Amino acid sequence: MNADDALTIPPEYWLNRELSKVKDHKRRQWLAEKIFVGAEGYQKFLKIMQQRDGALEFETSEWKTKLSKYKESELESKRRPCIGCGKKIIPPLFSPWGELIEDFPAICPKCKKLHKPQNQVMSENIDSKAENEIDSAWLAIETAKQTLKGELKTMLDGAKLKLEKLVSPKCGYTFEGIFAEPEFSEIVEAFKISVKKTKMESGDIGKGSNKLHAGILEVMSDGKERKMSEIKAALNKKGIKTTNIHNKDTGIGVLVGKQLKKNGKGRGTTYIIAKAK
Repeated sequence: MNADDALTIPPEYWLNRELSKVKDHKRRQWLAEKIFVGAEGYQKFLKIMQQRDGALEFETSEWKTKLSKYKESELESKRRPCIGCGKKIIPPLFSPWGELIEDFPAICPKCKKLHKPQNQVMSENIDSKAENEIDSAWLAIETAKQTLKGELKTMLDGAKLKLEKLVSPKCGYTFEGIFAEPEFSEIVEAFKISVKKTKMESGDIGKGSNKLHAGILEVMSDGKERKMSEIKAALNKKGIKTTNIHNKDTGIGVLVGKQLKKNGKGRGTTYIIAKAK
């Protein structure tokens, strides 16, 4: 189905749809105001999309470099019911450059006409203007939804990279230890993250100092402040030897200033997980 058969979709919709995928706000604004302006800019945009050579222009992993080709049977399986009546099965929609668009709401011509004003006294010009305003408002909402979804994905991708660094051997945090902290409670609830702690067998931690360090970080992952005697007792319960815990090269001191924070001196010294900066 051609785009014009489904809805009268203005060029601005297709342009905004792709620009919403650009991660950098300033670059997105520059492309919209300087590169793809007016009828000539839209034709340039279509050419880039058709030739699939504009990945650098958009600078986003969301932008496909090749157009997918589908068999008739595959296209048949992608037919969807009308969002208005739910009865008419709408063929898939293609963009002006030939890309299959599956996130656009399917609507049949009959339901589309329901948007038209029913007052027959109104002139054709007013009738057409009202319909265009409704279509424009609807498309603006759809574009905004796609933009928000793209921005959310970008933020989550960034958060995922930071999380991977925190739980790497270099930093030594555990997934459960991070999300068990009170400041993450809203995120845990919103994303339904499971923070149930799993028991760690002594043989799973590692060998030598790595085993000792991993054990200390596992004990401290709940965020509580502990004295050395308390840390030793917890390690002994896990079957981890604490003979070298005071060793300056392999003991707890190696973690201080990185994954652990040290407070006080002498027997009153306590340790706590360092907050991520």
